[in-house]
Amino acid sequence: MQVPNPEISEHVKLFENDGRVILALHGEVDILFTMQAGPFLDRITAQRDLRLVIDLTPTEFIDCSGLALLCRAQRRVTERGGTYATVCPRPFTRRLIRAASLLARLHVMPTLERALASKD
Repeated sequence: MQVPNPEISEHVKLFENDGRVILALHGEVDILFTMQAGPFLDRITAQRDLRLVIDLTPTEFIDCSGLALLCRAQRRVTERGGTYATVCPRPFTRRLIRAASLLARLHVMPTLERALASKD
């Protein structure tokens, strides 16, 4: 994938590393964020065989609409034959994802390095 603009906004940054697209979400991933970033994420996840990593390292807060955004991205990527992982080093956010029973579905990894080293 050609990365046209590595900084989509101050809250969404897009990178490519060894064939994987890394989408770093900064700040608060809430309903307003989801409404603004959702259409962009839908365009990215419309690709076939996408290898997407969503990095929550710079995310300070995430609510249920943010979790729904991650689930939608994961579903769209896997339906199109791609792979998906979420980087989540913050304990509070991992507990929230665990409480929602989404650790396996979102393929949560503690670091970006670990997600990039994964075979998926």
